[in-house]
Amino acid sequence: MSRVNPALLSLSGVESVKKINEINITHNHYQLAVEYYETDLWAEHFEKCNGESPYDWIELRDQLFEANNKIISSKYNNINPEDLFKILEILVYHSCVREHSPIFTEGNLFRFSANQWNVLDRTLDYLEKSIELCNEVNLHKDDPETGGFDGGKAWNKELMHSIWACVYGGLYEEGMYLINTMEHLIFKIHDAPTFPKNRVFKTVLDQPTPGRFLKTLRMAKARLYLIEGNKAKAEETFESIVNLGKFTNNGTYRVYWSNGLNRITEAAIEVYKLNPTEENKERCLKYYHMSTNTDIEPTESVRERGLITYMFMRDVLKINIK
Repeated sequence: MSRVNPALLSLSGVESVKKINEINITHNHYQLAVEYYETDLWAEHFEKCNGESPYDWIELRDQLFEANNKIISSKYNNINPEDLFKILEILVYHSCVREHSPIFTEGNLFRFSANQWNVLDRTLDYLEKSIELCNEVNLHKDDPETGGFDGGKAWNKELMHSIWACVYGGLYEEGMYLINTMEHLIFKIHDAPTFPKNRVFKTVLDQPTPGRFLKTLRMAKARLYLIEGNKAKAEETFESIVNLGKFTNNGTYRVYWSNGLNRITEAAIEVYKLNPTEENKERCLKYYHMSTNTDIEPTESVRERGLITYMFMRDVLKINIK
């Protein structure tokens, strides 16, 4: 706790994202959401619907289908900005769909909690359990069966909560320990000559491709490197995410599904931000175009496509969105 800024303990929503980004670094999707939320363009669309979307999630997905089809029919280096601005309009309406809240709140901008540190006791409990879990996994580091250890549902509960808490709180050593332990576990399981019977986390590491979880871990890992100012290692880590995608023809840990390819594109843009070469820009243009598809579910995939479209416009096309 001596290394966690006390300012984080009482903040939530947009205010917490800004403070975390000022002190350490936040999740890229949250940074994008807050930045767009504070533009005049967002306010313009928000005012049209008075904070209440005129469409449900399915209807918004269908609108994204239409915009996607226009993009697909164009060349990768000649995308009509009007189609991209349409996706930004869809993103505002998507954020106003009210499933659990009678009115729009800032929480609609975020998939999970924007700041784990404002519920301190839970985060410290989760962090302690996650470290203990990784200690146990590391006791059986060379055993493909990991001594029969069962991680239960900790991956989606304690573990990922703790990893992002480490990012937000600037806990570099703890975050890297959790991430590196899980990366080693993934390779141990999936590189074994015979698939181990015990994969530690049921329904997670027993899936055919671990690419989904490697890219999730590495997104956090790259941001820990950025906190430390190690841009070279951050770029290397983002590049390792790019290489998980089917675009590179590497089938070992292949990411091929729609939302996964959106995140591969996100990683490619992160590489370009750190190393703005023409080659990296060209790759971003191609990947954004190739990951534009119509095979998407209506909640997470639509929202994230909107956020990465905003990122693509801002960082690659250099469109000033006011």
